[in-house]
Amino acid sequence: MIDLDNLIKSKYVAPFMVIGITGSVAVGKSTFAHDLADKLSQQNIKTTVISTDDFLMSNDELHERGLFDQKGFPQTYNLDLLEKVITRFRAGKSHSIFQFIHRNLRIFIQTRHKLLNYLIS
Repeated sequence: MIDLDNLIKSKYVAPFMVIGITGSVAVGKSTFAHDLADKLSQQNIKTTVISTDDFLMSNDELHERGLFDQKGFPQTYNLDLLEKVITRFRAGKSHSIFQFIHRNLRIFIQTRHKLLNYLIS
């Protein structure tokens, strides 16, 4: 992460910054995002890491809609909530969302977190 945190800090324009991380499934995007957030936090920069997984419909809802076999495709996400979160964030308003974890192909609510100045997704 050679000085990436310093580069990001130098590009920051108040009141917020969004950093998007993309890549194939299971290549370490979340690990990278959390490592970057830790580096930025060491510079007293408040960050929040969110994942598109935080906006997946529950397995029960996916089954009800006949979409379980398409899990991970755009139609299986709560895009209205994603849009609401981004809109509030861009307006400088905080928003709490649930963070999800996966265990045995089930989605569980792990924690609720509040979006801050930097949004890493």
